[in-house]
Amino acid sequence: MNPHTEWMWPLIQYAEVRMEQLVVNHPEARGELRDVLNQAARELLLLGSSDWPLLVSTGQVREYAGGRFQQHLARFNQLASVADSGVFTDMNRHFLTNIADLDNPFPDIDYRVFVAREKPA
Repeated sequence: MNPHTEWMWPLIQYAEVRMEQLVVNHPEARGELRDVLNQAARELLLLGSSDWPLLVSTGQVREYAGGRFQQHLARFNQLASVADSGVFTDMNRHFLTNIADLDNPFPDIDYRVFVAREKPA
């Protein structure tokens, strides 16, 4: 945590909470919804990778790392919005296919690994 990366942490935390809420809202998703939620989980893991803050901090490839961070955040948010809406347009399907082809680590991920860690107060 430093002045160059402090902006990243609230965005990661917000995305984590949003993912937990998606699990609550869709505990047994099937089909396209499950595919969207699984890719959202992948994007969240990629967003939270320690590589982005490290690369921003060291200044080696600050712009690249910041851009990749923003890219994963935008993808996550778009997937979360699709899941929340339940609307699967051809554009949404194309988006999912494209990003799944680009970034598909953890091919067997189950989005439900992000079940809430704590109960709300």
